[in-house]
Amino acid sequence: MTNDELINDRPAADIARITINRPSHRNALTPEIREEIKKILRILFQDDSVKAIVLTGSNGHFCAGGDLGRLAALPKSEITDLLRSGHELIRLLVESPKPVVAAVAGSAAGGGAGLALACDVVLMTEDAKLVLPFNRIGLVPDYGLAYTLVKRMGLAQAHRFMLNPEPLSAQSALAKGLADSVVEKEELEASAINLAISLSRQSLMATAWIKKLALAQLNALQATFETELSAQAECFKSKEFEEGVAAFLKR
Repeated sequence: MTNDELINDRPAADIARITINRPSHRNALTPEIREEIKKILRILFQDDSVKAIVLTGSNGHFCAGGDLGRLAALPKSEITDLLRSGHELIRLLVESPKPVVAAVAGSAAGGGAGLALACDVVLMTEDAKLVLPFNRIGLVPDYGLAYTLVKRMGLAQAHRFMLNPEPLSAQSALAKGLADSVVEKEELEASAINLAISLSRQSLMATAWIKKLALAQLNALQATFETELSAQAECFKSKEFEEGVAAFLKR
C-alpha cells in the first residue's frame, strides 16, 4: 500500500475521517488497505478527542469491494484467512463505541457495500448505488452482508436483493432502509461532517450503550461469518468463479 491510498484526517473538531483513496480501481480494497483501516479504527476508538468517525472514498466513489484481479490470483489456501480479516473489519465497524457515518458517492459494490452497511448511518448521493455482484461471478455475499441487509431491510427483501445482481439506486436504497439520507453530490462531504458533529454532541457513554443494546442479536452476525467462511471458500474453488472473474475483467 502506498502512503496515499488511505487518508486519515480531522475535517472538524471531534471528528475523524477515513478516506479510501485508490481512484484508479474505484477504491477497491487490498489486504494492506483493509489492515490499515483496522489499525486506524482501533487508534480512533482509544482517542478521547475523537467522538465520531466518517468513512468515505475519494474521486466520486465509495468502494468497489475486493480487487478481483488480486482475488483471482490468490492461492485457495489463503481464502479463509482473507475472509476472517474482512470479518474483523466489519466487526470493528459494527461494534464501534463511537458513531460511524458512511458517506457514499458513486458505487458501493460487493465488500464496499458491506463496509457502508456496517456503519451506523449511511448517506448516499443521488447518483450513488449499491451493488451485490457476488452470484454473477460465482460467489456469495460476504463482509457480513447477510446480517446487515436483513437487519436493515428484513429477510424477504434482503433475500431478493442478494439473489438479484442489479444495482440498487440511492432512492431505492432509502426506500428499503439501506440508506438513511440521500443528498446532492456536492453536499455529501458537508452533510456527512455535519451529521457526525451532531452525533458527537450526544453522550458518548449513552451512545456506546445504545449500540450494545442494538447489537443484542450479535450472535447472528457471528453465525453469518461462519457460514460465509464455508460457502465462500467452496465458491472460490469453483470453475464458475474462475469463469465469472475472467468475464468481469474482460469488460
